Amino acid sequence: MIDRRRSKPEAKVDQQTVHEWLALAERGNLPALKRLLASEPRLLDALGQGPYWEGNFRALHYAVSRGHRSVVRWLLAKGSSPKPVAGEADWAPVHFAVLPAKDDLVRLLLNHGAQMDIFTAAALGQADVVRHMLRDDPNLVASRGPDGATPLHFAGSPGVAKVLLAAGADPADRDRFHDQTAMEWVIERPKVAAVLAKAGASVDLHLACAMGDVDRVRAFVRTNPDAVQARVEGLKKTFAGEGETPLTVAARYGQRKIVEFLLAQGALATSAPSPLPGAVHRGDRNLVQRLLRAGADPNTLGPHGHAALHAAAVYGNAAMIRLLLFHGAQLDLRDTEHHGTPFDWAVYHGHPRAAGLLRKRAGRSRLPKRTNGKRRK
Repeated sequence: MIDRRRSKPEAKVDQQTVHEWLALAERGNLPALKRLLASEPRLLDALGQGPYWEGNFRALHYAVSRGHRSVVRWLLAKGSSPKPVAGEADWAPVHFAVLPAKDDLVRLLLNHGAQMDIFTAAALGQADVVRHMLRDDPNLVASRGPDGATPLHFAGSPGVAKVLLAAGADPADRDRFHDQTAMEWVIERPKVAAVLAKAGASVDLHLACAMGDVDRVRAFVRTNPDAVQARVEGLKKTFAGEGETPLTVAARYGQRKIVEFLLAQGALATSAPSPLPGAVHRGDRNLVQRLLRAGADPNTLGPHGHAALHAAAVYGNAAMIRLLLFHGAQLDLRDTEHHGTPFDWAVYHGHPRAAGLLRKRAGRSRLPKRTNGKRRK
């Protein structure tokens, strides 16, 4: 006799639990991950939006992106999939392992079934592998991968860029998520950027500031002196955010010569968004001091909605924290996205020494209640 009773559909994992799981992976908290998976095994490859990212990804993606090797090894041993998430911009964990390159994680992922595609090979700077792939399938040069980018967007070495350009790659092609060219993707790889520029890639003022191309910056400003205040336009820039000035871009990429030139030409360190958080993220103490001398306010938010003290707290940089506090940085400022204080950021990113310093400076009676990066309702 056939049992026609309908079984109840299995309940989905609570999204708040998924979010907690992904946040733990992003932070590298292996003991807490083990406890949570033991109570809910379906979390292993659960999809969700974690901290800072758009789209739904797995814990493995987040752990790889932050380089939490013990977490990555544990997740793979548990059977987490190294494959891309279909419909989520085609990012596989291995793509995060190559931007920037974490060779040991790349090997580990490949040994667990990840694919060495042309985007991975390009990012690793493996010109011979890319050349071989193109010989087998010439159409790969114009193929689209993560974020709808081409292999040229992923070029990790001048050799790879030259191989792709010789095969017909177009430096004017834009990815389908950020609407950005390969030049904007490789901006922190100056030798690759130089190859693309020589091939005719477009370079505007903000890109020139990020690249550290002093001659180009001078030429732009000589043609239009008001360009020192030019704002970035566009919501999804890969190398700069909407509303940024040449000074904020140059500061974040540590381009001291360009910072000095821009200040001499009338760029304002006092304007919003502030160039100071970017310089702090760069870890360049001399550049931070130069901007402070130029009038930068440590309490003015940067282009991503947080202040310089938040940036110092992310890295647990006690010396930078002291410097900013000396110049009047406020302890109770909250960022605009997570609504956390610098203390919250230090705790979240696992820097007890920095958190202790911020707590001590604030005094227990005046320290805002911990929010773990979220607003209390």
